[in-house]
Amino acid sequence: MHEEFTPTARRRSGVVLVYVAIVMVAMMAFTSLAVDLGRYEVAHSQLYDAALAASRAGALSMSQSGSTAAGVTTAATTVATGNTVDGQPITSGMVAVTFVNWNSSTRTGTAVLTSNYSQANAVSVSITYTVPTVFAQVLGLTGKAATEYSTTEYIQSIDNPYVIATGNPWLAGEPTGTTASQPDPNWKASPVNPEHRYKYDIAGPVGKNTNGGTATQSTYASYEPYSSPVQVSFTVTPGSTITLTNASGASYIDYDNTWSDNADGTSGTSQLWCQDDAKSNGVSEHGIADVTAPTGSIIGVFLGSGLPDSISSPPTPLSFSTQTAMDYISMSPLLQQPFYFGNGQTSGGTQQQIVVPANATRLFMGILDGWEWNNNAGGFNCTVTQTSIVTVQ
Repeated sequence: MHEEFTPTARRRSGVVLVYVAIVMVAMMAFTSLAVDLGRYEVAHSQLYDAALAASRAGALSMSQSGSTAAGVTTAATTVATGNTVDGQPITSGMVAVTFVNWNSSTRTGTAVLTSNYSQANAVSVSITYTVPTVFAQVLGLTGKAATEYSTTEYIQSIDNPYVIATGNPWLAGEPTGTTASQPDPNWKASPVNPEHRYKYDIAGPVGKNTNGGTATQSTYASYEPYSSPVQVSFTVTPGSTITLTNASGASYIDYDNTWSDNADGTSGTSQLWCQDDAKSNGVSEHGIADVTAPTGSIIGVFLGSGLPDSISSPPTPLSFSTQTAMDYISMSPLLQQPFYFGNGQTSGGTQQQIVVPANATRLFMGILDGWEWNNNAGGFNCTVTQTSIVTVQ
């Protein structure tokens, strides 16, 4: 016998259709969450990467001398619009650039009006993009706005050291009383040579003399002038940029008996390979590499927190024996690898930049000579600026 199809059966099949419809809507909702939400999260990640790059570009532009609000905005926007989100190019209309006065100690910032741009020390970039939906349109959701932002601060540390001509770069970081490895080859115990009365340079307070006396055969190690290079007052930060400006003064280098008012050296073409153990014995002096640069020029060297002598293998010496080498725009010396600072500019007047190496904490500055720095005279005033670009949000 066949079961008769009754109105009750029809009602049951109608209920099933309702259940199926409900389940399909739920499945569409879950599909929307799985696909559209995933797309939304990817867009957030892409927006943050673009905002981060843009805020760093803006902060770098802000740190440059003579920067303007318009210039910083352009620099940040240009980088932002060079990125894509959800497969689409980021447009300038999606980007908002805000100037911020950031307080590093409280980790808070205050928005600064363009008219008060000089009060800002950070750039915040926000980017907004409406992510279109596919499956969620069934639920009436045509799109969802995604916004990401990043704030980057530029930090400047400034010192105005006097780079004394008696400062021996190879005594950087050495304790008071440490002697240089290379003695003056023209020193004689008796009769004393007035121009070469001290046998060794000795580490100690910059510009001072021990006991104020003169050397004799038996006491040269006790009475010679101190010859340590000057240490920049601020702690250097790896990855930050160092610049030297406003070099002025004059130095007398006994090596060639010449006074020079040029921190680039006594002559633009005279070169000198520093005469220390690196030349005579094939090893470095106190763990610091050698360098080739003009006599009388300002030399810099980065050190870590420890005694430089403890380094097991000093870096390869740098050479600045040509004008092209001296005209570098940016340089990244290694720890304990002396480099040519000069007056901080190329021969064409372009500002030079030094990138602080990993593990560096200190920067020392001295004058290049061959031996016996203690019979030099004079020195150079200058301004040393460290610029760090730090993402704070």
